[in-house]
Amino acid sequence: MSLWAAWCERGDREAIAAVVASLDGEGKVLFAQSADVLRRMAAGSAPGELGVVVGPVGHGVSDVNLAAALARDGRARQVVLAVRGVSGSLRSRAARAGVDLVVDLAEVDEVDEAPDEEPVPALVAGPASGEPLASLPELAAEPAPATVPHGAAPAAASGRAPVLALCSGRGGVGKTTLATSLAAIAARWGLSVGLLDLDLSCGNAHAAFGLPAGTDLARLCGDEGGSADLLARLFVTAAPGVALAGPCARP
Repeated sequence: MSLWAAWCERGDREAIAAVVASLDGEGKVLFAQSADVLRRMAAGSAPGELGVVVGPVGHGVSDVNLAAALARDGRARQVVLAVRGVSGSLRSRAARAGVDLVVDLAEVDEVDEAPDEEPVPALVAGPASGEPLASLPELAAEPAPATVPHGAAPAAASGRAPVLALCSGRGGVGKTTLATSLAAIAARWGLSVGLLDLDLSCGNAHAAFGLPAGTDLARLCGDEGGSADLLARLFVTAAPGVALAGPCARP
């Protein structure tokens, strides 16, 4: 289980929990009561222990400035800015400030709630003590908001995400380099990307992201069949915003 901290308007907690669920199916969300508490939580954590999400805020420090400050602090595992009406200039400004990912909550709002999904645990953090997170006292849980399924990306207006296929009759022409680069760039734009390596003899998309191995698509032919649950488990996080599956355990 990985830990996330977030700060946003109370009415946006459900949407922020959905963002965390799409990025990290094992994540637990702690909602800070102020921007200052969120920064103290990050400062009191071990480097890389905590991912942070800055959502829409209606007063005080601006959301992009808070995300930039957290990125500059350098303690968070990942800094995500989640607001509505994301513009190209905002994405550019956030990228220059070191923010890892920008998510447009207007797209998340379009996703229908999945009633059968397990909710992401959502807690509220009060004033931080500056101690490591592992030593903080137990926090009272609030009702957990509904979330989108693990690995699911916000739906496009048409209800389907665009699919790009890169293929060639011979190897060594740059398919993997181009596919992984496109995935990384799209994720930096704030998109949730599913990358599928179908080179079943020499696939190595995982190596482009520094992963030791891919996942075994041959399991889809086993007893579990091609269930959506199995397919979700075959995707692993390759980079912020990029989920990767394939090619197979043996050529």
